[in-house]
Amino acid sequence: MDHKIIKINKYFSIHPFVILIFAVAKVTHNFVQVALLYFVVGVHELFHFIACIFLNVKIRDFTVMPFGLTIRTKKNFIRKPEQEIIIAIAGPIANVLMILIAIIMKAYCLLDTDNMTFFITANIAIIFINIVPALPLDGGRVLKSVLILGLGTVRAFQLMEKITKVAVFMLFMLGIYVFYITGFNFSIILIASFLISNLFSERKNNHLTLMKEIVYCKEKLSREGICKAKQLVVQYDIPAQKLLKYFSYNYFALITVIDSKMNIMGTLTEVQVIEGLGHFDSQVAIGKIIEWYC
Repeated sequence: MDHKIIKINKYFSIHPFVILIFAVAKVTHNFVQVALLYFVVGVHELFHFIACIFLNVKIRDFTVMPFGLTIRTKKNFIRKPEQEIIIAIAGPIANVLMILIAIIMKAYCLLDTDNMTFFITANIAIIFINIVPALPLDGGRVLKSVLILGLGTVRAFQLMEKITKVAVFMLFMLGIYVFYITGFNFSIILIASFLISNLFSERKNNHLTLMKEIVYCKEKLSREGICKAKQLVVQYDIPAQKLLKYFSYNYFALITVIDSKMNIMGTLTEVQVIEGLGHFDSQVAIGKIIEWYC
């Protein structure tokens, strides 16, 4: 896909299909509506960008795609779920503000009322699309961050993958229904198709993120010298690999191991669990790792 993108400069690119969209819009006398739609999406993404700057999240580049403008951060994930929630909701907030401004302008007839009606409708549509709990939409990003805070990274990613599949299927069915009753509107089907194609790349990125965070788990504490901790209590005969799904990039796990009589054998850090798995095999019991360290 990247080889089709036209790079304007280091930070800005455009998909050639966007040029075709505007050309067709010009010929079919829909240029104003298409321009307004891209403007709405652009402001939506601008608020994401402002939130990134405010939270000191570095941006890699901007790309104008057929479905709108996308912003990529330098890292393929945001380490603090609280920050990702703020960045995600910044876009829909922009749409709400634009709706309020448009209603005021329409009331005072400051601009063409038909275009203002389309402008309001476009904002409402983008809000409803973005609150769908599917990645990489804003609703999906918020839900993923909430799940990470409650369940940890691995389980949150696994659950979000399932939720995204269900959400995309329902959106696709809605698209077929809308196409059936309108006879021509297939926009929702296109959005669902994009989400389906994105699901595979999102799964790959999630797996790479998890692998990287597990390998570099020592850096979590050394980056700032302080990190949130999560206490886990496990029985000595539990396979150590089962603990991996409870690890997360936004906190440091401390594992207390107990024996069959519910006595505490000792405490391991997640770093020690990873090192123990590397020293033994994937099926090693957590009790054997703590004996190895003792």
